[in-house]
Amino acid sequence: MESLNKILQDFSLNVNYANYTNKYQRVSFILNDIKKLRYLEVIGSPEESVKQISDYEYDIYMKLNVPFHVKPIKDDQFPGFVMLFAGDGVEHKAVVNGYVNRKALEDWLKLENGGSLKIQKVINEVETTFNIKPVFEFNYTDWVLPEPGLPDIIYKTQPWYALPQAVVPFDSRTFLVWMPHWENMLMRINNSQNVFYIMKELCYVNQMSELSDEILKKVILKQLPLKSSCTLVDFLIDMWRKLCDYLKEANLPNFVLNNLNQFRHLKEETIEAYLHEALNILASLEKCKAGSSQALKQLGGIMLYRK
Repeated sequence: MESLNKILQDFSLNVNYANYTNKYQRVSFILNDIKKLRYLEVIGSPEESVKQISDYEYDIYMKLNVPFHVKPIKDDQFPGFVMLFAGDGVEHKAVVNGYVNRKALEDWLKLENGGSLKIQKVINEVETTFNIKPVFEFNYTDWVLPEPGLPDIIYKTQPWYALPQAVVPFDSRTFLVWMPHWENMLMRINNSQNVFYIMKELCYVNQMSELSDEILKKVILKQLPLKSSCTLVDFLIDMWRKLCDYLKEANLPNFVLNNLNQFRHLKEETIEAYLHEALNILASLEKCKAGSSQALKQLGGIMLYRK
């Protein structure tokens, strides 16, 4: 019987490569369409700019270039959010009363890009949808939230973004702070990326689909940096135990923005159901580490589930 560490190492290498390749290939199908979009350009790598929603639907985040200067302003009422001030004298279809307005922005971009921010392509005989998500790019000098507490090499050299997202129904000025480059640089530490893909697969197989990539990454990022001697097995079990702890509290703070709960969109009954399932998985992982041949065989089957 293979050891738990060998099973996890082989699986994480395979799924890491497959996940990146899958995103890259699908984006390559629509590169020509993306290049034609007005005021929008791709950011970063497919790993950073593309999020898989389902087997046949993806979100693609694109940098928005507008013909006016935008200044982020901290939203004191909603932690982790900003408003984008363009100026009282700015006249533009995306600006209302001096601020960038999400609804007006969407309408303007649709008008400039043929009436839609979706691209649909038939890939391998299946229609695949790509949703275009515009974001505003800023650098560290524009940072208006509390000090991130990260190494200068990360937050002073990599941009951050403001992503259109509603907080309350009647205010269209709110934008969520988003830091994919910061996160990916931190995720290169130790076995972080490998553990992330294993946790993602465990959630998929056990039908915990609302524990998104963003949530799982935040669990890991909250614990970094780890001891360099930490093995893949111990790292995985520690991170899964932390996930259980956060589910018990129904609260997972953002790794930089402590007042922003990553579980804020989950229903109470969903969190309770996921906690029950996660605790069972934790018990299985601990049995595997202890050398249970039956538990190892079961886990090995899960790791082969989608090969």
